Amino acid sequence: MVEVLLEQFGVGRVIWGTDWPVSATAGDYPSTVAALRDVTAGLSPTEFEAVFAGNAQQTYASQPRTGWASRS
Repeated sequence: MVEVLLEQFGVGRVIWGTDWPVSATAGDYPSTVAALRDVTAGLSPTEFEAVFAGNAQQTYASQPRTGWASRS
């Protein structure tokens, strides 16, 4: 599904979010993040940062949280 969203809307219009803890029914938080990292492994570092943090920061005019969008 993530691949379809990225294809249809483009990296600049996708924001990762969670409904944690409701999403716990599908898996624990680390597994959910790991799965998304796997699905987005083909993105460039700039695209990855956009999906995980940059697009939301721009949309909601918020300040970045240090290290959140890091792949490590």
